Amino acid sequence: MMKVAPALILILSFSVPVAAQGTNYECDFSSYKPLVIDHALLNAAIKKVQPQYPEIAKAAHVEGEVKVKILVDRKGNVIKACTTQGHSLLRLAAEEAALEWKFKSNFGFSRKSNLKKWQYIQSWIVFTFHMN
Repeated sequence: MMKVAPALILILSFSVPVAAQGTNYECDFSSYKPLVIDHALLNAAIKKVQPQYPEIAKAAHVEGEVKVKILVDRKGNVIKACTTQGHSLLRLAAEEAALEWKFKSNFGFSRKSNLKKWQYIQSWIVFTFHMN
């Protein structure tokens, strides 16, 4: 039986990240000017989708963690996802699953007034693929 365990890691920063040389520009969400948070918002996740273990990865006995950077809008939709770490045979499955996650509106925060200027939040989901 294959198991995939998700974890949500959020990074807090009040500055807009600048793309460094060699950065994957598909993963550069700085144009959205997101709020980047370092504490877990697992309680804000209302729909978590497990990735399908790719057959080619199973055949190759590939296991491990895949880190997916996500951009979430105020409605709680994941509007962008890209992998930043993990085996290439697992990355697409992890991205597809991350795009199906749903979060509480207003990023799960109760006071909208504190977040009025933020339209997006940047976060991470880590999926772990294990073969049993």
